[in-house]
Amino acid sequence: MKNLKNLFLFTVKYPYTKYAECFLEDEIAFLSRKFEHIQIIPLEREGQDVKSLPSNCSAYTPLFLNKKKFVIKGLFNRQVAKKMFPMLFRNNTIIDKVRWQDWLKAYFTANNLLNSAEVKEIEKNLSKDDVCYFYWGKWSNLLAYFWQGRCHMVSRFHGEGDLWEESHKGYVPLRAEVVQSLDVAAFISEKGEKYFKERYPECKTRMFPLGSNDIGYRKRTPSGKIRVLSCSTVSALKRVTLIYESLLAVEGKEIEWTHIGGGPMMEKLEQMVSERQESNVDAKLLGAMNHDEVIDYYTKHSFDVFINLSTIEGVPVSIMEAISCDIPVVATNVGGNSEVVTKETGLLVSSDPPPNEVAEAIKKVMQSRFEPRLFWEKHYNAAKNYETFAEFLSEL
Repeated sequence: MKNLKNLFLFTVKYPYTKYAECFLEDEIAFLSRKFEHIQIIPLEREGQDVKSLPSNCSAYTPLFLNKKKFVIKGLFNRQVAKKMFPMLFRNNTIIDKVRWQDWLKAYFTANNLLNSAEVKEIEKNLSKDDVCYFYWGKWSNLLAYFWQGRCHMVSRFHGEGDLWEESHKGYVPLRAEVVQSLDVAAFISEKGEKYFKERYPECKTRMFPLGSNDIGYRKRTPSGKIRVLSCSTVSALKRVTLIYESLLAVEGKEIEWTHIGGGPMMEKLEQMVSERQESNVDAKLLGAMNHDEVIDYYTKHSFDVFINLSTIEGVPVSIMEAISCDIPVVATNVGGNSEVVTKETGLLVSSDPPPNEVAEAIKKVMQSRFEPRLFWEKHYNAAKNYETFAEFLSEL
């Protein structure tokens, strides 16, 4: 039997989370079978919830719990200062607000990581066979540069928030240095991998799609209404208010709309709904649920269409979960959505659609025949995708 390695998994909040990074629950079950021990290093926490972990997994207390300590620890580290101070005077970084703010975030994050007693202990005990797996393409993966050569380094890149550079004026601090230090940059979409390869052709890349567990096939039975489902935070990026406006534009049809998720624009959404009580849309705003509650709801209800109108995306797990239930999808053509919303699974609308465009897409979906479940089984079944990725990490 081959010797199993140790895995160091760097996250933002998992396992100290109720909603964020909940899909890591599926992946870690497969990782735990391939490594002797998994140590999880989160930066922050979300509430008081702690996800249960496999027996060979443990988690540090989140590193960035105290803002005052974050500032103090983030002021200086010799390694970081030597590398990052010269960057202030390149590419207009010091005079451009967006670049300057990103530089500051990277500077304080890198200092805090390298000044952390827990991180120092990990570095001290790393062996060449160990694997550092950075779940996101920013922040914690700065360690790849400062730890290069100590062990195997792999960083995932998703899309929203950690891959596309345009929203940061084309500047991600230390990205080129991190890229040169990775064994592999792993992408959840072909679009993301192509985007990255064009910018960093020297980097070894692989595409490892995410996946969702099998929720179970749900037969859709005629109800006389169009039953629409959406699941996301209620924020400007997710454009849930646009979903409601689009449903109001579906003429001549009664619609039962269920939205799962809360967020900063929830009050505005509730007000919009209350002002249109006599409309064709019966809105059920269920608020935030944890992942187990979401899956339980899916297994007990039937839907005709799933809608995602985000402004930016990677490849949404929420869409994978919908198509695993054989629910066709209407989604914006952003990020990697075109890889999961295909002629087999549903229809794409433009990246910034007016309500009537979405309304027409909903009507077309109701008049068409799709096979989303079959597409999910082939491309986004977690049992296949996470097994493949875990095997890859273990054999580095």
